[in-house]
Amino acid sequence: MVKVTPPLHFKRLKLNLMKGLFTRLLIASLLFVGFYTDAQQSTNTVGYKITYSQTTSTYTVWVVPDYSLPSSNNPEVTEKGATAQVTVAVPKDFVITNITDVRGSWEKSPLKLGPGQPGQDWSSTSLDTETNYYVIGKSAEETNYGSFNTGVDVALFTFQGNSCLGVVRIIEPNEPFIVAADNLFSLNTANSFYSRSGQPAGGNQNPLEQFRTVVGSPANCSLDLSAVADNATTSPSVPINISVLTNDTKNGVPITINDVSLVVSQNASNGNSSINADGTIRYVPNPGFSGVDCFQYRICEKDNPSVCRTAQVCVTVTGSSFVALPDNPTTNAGAATTTNVLGNDTKNGSPVVPSEVTVSIQTQPSNGTVLVNPDGTIKYTPNAGFAGQDCYTYKVCDKVLNTSCGTAQVCVTVTGASFVALPDAPTTNAGVATTTNVLG
Repeated sequence: MVKVTPPLHFKRLKLNLMKGLFTRLLIASLLFVGFYTDAQQSTNTVGYKITYSQTTSTYTVWVVPDYSLPSSNNPEVTEKGATAQVTVAVPKDFVITNITDVRGSWEKSPLKLGPGQPGQDWSSTSLDTETNYYVIGKSAEETNYGSFNTGVDVALFTFQGNSCLGVVRIIEPNEPFIVAADNLFSLNTANSFYSRSGQPAGGNQNPLEQFRTVVGSPANCSLDLSAVADNATTSPSVPINISVLTNDTKNGVPITINDVSLVVSQNASNGNSSINADGTIRYVPNPGFSGVDCFQYRICEKDNPSVCRTAQVCVTVTGSSFVALPDNPTTNAGAATTTNVLGNDTKNGSPVVPSEVTVSIQTQPSNGTVLVNPDGTIKYTPNAGFAGQDCYTYKVCDKVLNTSCGTAQVCVTVTGASFVALPDAPTTNAGVATTTNVLG
């Protein structure tokens, strides 16, 4: 059995504001005209989408095709279609104004339906009493929608509202309001779209419904996109990927790169920042820089590109951490010694690489001289005749970040000459003197 319920826009109503059964019967009698079937779904489907511009305070309704032209039913490069209908759910006190055509001729004074509207009794339903509905239909003459490409939005009409009262959305295919309006008043309030791609040309056949689903998020006039500042830490010349979106939200819900577009709106002064495909930002400090470096990023809603937020990211580039440990070499008096002072030193917890650092003398020894060798070792030569302990200090610094250094002391023990005196046993005759080489 075919159900004959016309789209609501087939008949524009001027409702008598009387309450009760008479009004209900009046609505039903006026709308139960024309023809409409619970049509089968076309293979060439579309979605509807709604966005809001903060700049112009304007809502835009779009059709989003799931196919491209030429299609299986339309060999042309432009899509043409006759009737279409969009039902918009709004806060109960929201009033649609200034409906403006973009493609097609759309109803300029649509009927407002839902709980609380004069002459309409919805008390037998469980509909949200804070929500009302506008059913906006397109006139039946064929409209040239232009090129259709999969996933590319095509604007249909725009409108404004009396105030910012909350989200405005296109109803879903399974919206309870559709069933309630049909049961109570025989109103067809479902979304619909028909074009040449909906069914094969020619022949006497029922039209195939192309509307499939709602695309994107509801339109929100409030400024509820939030971008929160971030902080990160890295080492000199070491890149870092920063998850800037982790603490950003839309309507209080964490966002991802699928929800927003992301750009670096102001680059860092001492490094470079770029966007990664996963929504993180890669920061690379300039060679030799340490300190705090900041940049700014901007996020914009993909569904409402005019809704944007900016936040700052500050990266602390820490200097290299040197641990220079003391050394205690030993040498003999008058003998020079070379000490590998870097052998027990570390940089960021790892052994120091001599080619990455510079070594310099900070304080000279009191009883000798020192010389820094090209390989980072230090040669100490004690003064002639000195024995005992002689100390000096050295400093090791990062070649790239020369303000990052460590200092340690080297104390050289200079031992005196070691004497071994052996007994001597010379002989001589009585009364004859003898000379003994005791050092021999």
